[in-house]
Amino acid sequence: MEKKMTFEEALQSVQEKGYSLKDLDPEFQNNFDIVMAAVQQNGLALVSVGEDLKKDPRYPEIILAGITKHRIAFYYATDKLKNDKEFVLKVVQQNGRALEYASETRKNDKDIVMAAVQQDGLALEYVGEDLKKDPYYPEIVLAAVKQNGGALQYVGEDLKKDPRYPEIVMAATKGTNGIKKYDIDLYDISLQDVQINGLKLRSLTHDLQYVPEIVMAAVQQNGLALEFASETLQNDKDIVMAAVQQNGLALEFASKDRQNDPDIVMAAVKQNGWALICAGKEIENDPRYPEIVLAAVKQNGGALICAGKEIENDPLYPDIVMAAVQQNGLALEHASKDRQNDPDIVMAAVKQNGWALKYVGEDLKKDPYYPEIVMAAVKQNGNVRNFLISDGKLKGDIDYILTLVSSRNFKNVIENLTGNLQVLPVEQAMGFLLEELGNPRE
Repeated sequence: MEKKMTFEEALQSVQEKGYSLKDLDPEFQNNFDIVMAAVQQNGLALVSVGEDLKKDPRYPEIILAGITKHRIAFYYATDKLKNDKEFVLKVVQQNGRALEYASETRKNDKDIVMAAVQQDGLALEYVGEDLKKDPYYPEIVLAAVKQNGGALQYVGEDLKKDPRYPEIVMAATKGTNGIKKYDIDLYDISLQDVQINGLKLRSLTHDLQYVPEIVMAAVQQNGLALEFASETLQNDKDIVMAAVQQNGLALEFASKDRQNDPDIVMAAVKQNGWALICAGKEIENDPRYPEIVLAAVKQNGGALICAGKEIENDPLYPDIVMAAVQQNGLALEHASKDRQNDPDIVMAAVKQNGWALKYVGEDLKKDPYYPEIVMAAVKQNGNVRNFLISDGKLKGDIDYILTLVSSRNFKNVIENLTGNLQVLPVEQAMGFLLEELGNPRE
């Protein structure tokens, strides 16, 4: 006759190998101490628990012990326990993903689900459908992604339209495991792509356009990639700063707050003066605005056209216009009337580009200094003579003709005509000179 296993032998057996409970006699499978020892060693030993023990008031303690080993232990709880709020709360506080085996009622219970995702964000996968329609659901999702960024994969399409979705994605990137956790390959591939071509940010999934590291890499490679970043990151000062430092025109895609941020706008115009056109209206009231405009025109004189009208009243305005015309003489066109009649500014403009003579103020044309400006303009660009000849106010002016000729070094013309100009009719002299100017001779 086979010797019957003693209690001590059964206990030792399950302590060494919990799953051995399945091979024990029913009396041991219904023994609280034996079963407790078994599940403490291996939670899956619950599969062999006797039916009588499941009716024991202490059975919930065994389930909780098994949960510490594996969440599937909750699967073997009775339906009554799976629906008991107090008990389910204890279970998910130990293992959030054990929510999978709770009753549908508890999967839609705000308190239970919140406790579950706070313990393990990935428990979000098991949230009940009714709760997903509840106004409180975004709070649950936010808690989940904060605990584990990978929980973002379980967010439904409807929530992506929620105003809080950007905040949720941002939280996911900073969660315990971050977005990398649930799709590390996609993250790495996307990061490599934008490092090579920042504009590839446009083709990434919506979620990845919220990831600061990916967007930062994209705008550092090509500032204009800021266009495809999430609205949240278009307002991120560090990311916008990186974008405009790479390409000032990226300012166009920044948020309104950043378009009115003096630090951001200054960086943008230093990289590309034309970025001034993308600056916000409010920044024109900022004390640093004149300095920003000065920086812009130093980089590109044409940016003067983008400056607000009120800048003309600022003490720094003359310096701004001077810097603009020194960089691009044609910027004189966009200067105030006072500056278009300023001899120093106009002279600087025509020395940079003779065609700036077209924008000289009417008052300055009457100034004795004007012929010198004309000469400087023609010296810078001989073709300016065509404009001057067509100017009715100058046509027939012998002194002008001599200035024009001498500026082009038509020495032989001067030698031949200096004496005769006093007696030649003006039109005849002009015709002769035009013929000579059309065939320059040194």
